[in-house]
Amino acid sequence: MSDLTGGHLVARTLREAGVRHVFTLCGGHILPIYDGCVNEGLQVVDMRHEQACAHAGDAYARLTRNIGVVVVTAGPGVTDAVTGVANACSARSPLLLIGGAAPLGLRGLGALQETEQVALLRPITKGSWTVAETRQIPEVLTTAIRTALTGRPGPVFVEIPVDLLMTMIEDRLAPIPTGYVHRPATLADPDDVVRLGHLISRAERPVALAGSGVYWDDAAGPLRSLAEMLNDSTTNFLPLEDAYISPIDRPGEITASYPTSVLSKANLTMALVANQEDALPRKQAYGSYMGVYLYNIFLTVPTFEVTGYLRLSARVDLRRLMAMETEGFLLILDGRVRGSIRPDIVFNAGGILVNKRHIGAFCVEESK
Repeated sequence: MSDLTGGHLVARTLREAGVRHVFTLCGGHILPIYDGCVNEGLQVVDMRHEQACAHAGDAYARLTRNIGVVVVTAGPGVTDAVTGVANACSARSPLLLIGGAAPLGLRGLGALQETEQVALLRPITKGSWTVAETRQIPEVLTTAIRTALTGRPGPVFVEIPVDLLMTMIEDRLAPIPTGYVHRPATLADPDDVVRLGHLISRAERPVALAGSGVYWDDAAGPLRSLAEMLNDSTTNFLPLEDAYISPIDRPGEITASYPTSVLSKANLTMALVANQEDALPRKQAYGSYMGVYLYNIFLTVPTFEVTGYLRLSARVDLRRLMAMETEGFLLILDGRVRGSIRPDIVFNAGGILVNKRHIGAFCVEESK
């Protein structure tokens, strides 16, 4: 049991909340808090302007994912910090602004730097309080800290009159609450999760816009996993425009058309490119440089036979080329596709992309 001032009680409450730094600009209305900070081992960071104090406290809160504390004097000290508090409100940063105030006995009598501070800060904070008794300092401060950290983070303001900071009180009469911060991980509604999954699965080019909530909840890892999953899923699909569907036995007959569609690459057997220039750059396609090797290709895929030329810039082991998993499709130039069951069905194409997984027989003849 010991006696301590209201200012010492403020510092002890902050230390119990895990605060180790206080950003401030010296003022007469808050001098007792400095004495308490010295006794409790809190580092006082003295700035040159209250606006800088508020911005520093905002930055401190973001970097530590904990409460950032700013202590300013009454009147102009509080009003100078409004810009930083408004910024913390927009950024959803848990900033605690402690402002000095005129003595209770002089309220409304034009005391030094007397200003209506609580009402001024209320629109840009999650909560704005004034302390009525010295023994209520721990209760009001912990309530403010809990409000700042719970749910969506945000700034709070506590006004403490200077006479309460100078008043001596037994510590047993002003107990400091513990376990008052509740930040449980909330789960999304299962129906919303299912609905979101359907939307993502149908998205052609999904984009994740991550807000500050990802940082405050330390959810960068799960977000990265989601982004990688989305990237993997999108690279496994081929977007098409103006797609037409024709029966295999009636290639000239269009049975359905779609302005936009997505085709699974794993299920795609082959794709025909009309012009050779579209399949490869002209220089590579026509082999107008040294070291081009031509391979006359014959291969089979389900219900079709494919012939054409495989052109490479260097001599390679084709068996190894076929086994490479990094390249899922084989590009054949000047190709022809003939139906195995219906030999009269023939397609000619400047380039043919053939899925390696669907290739049955594969024959090659090298020429120069």
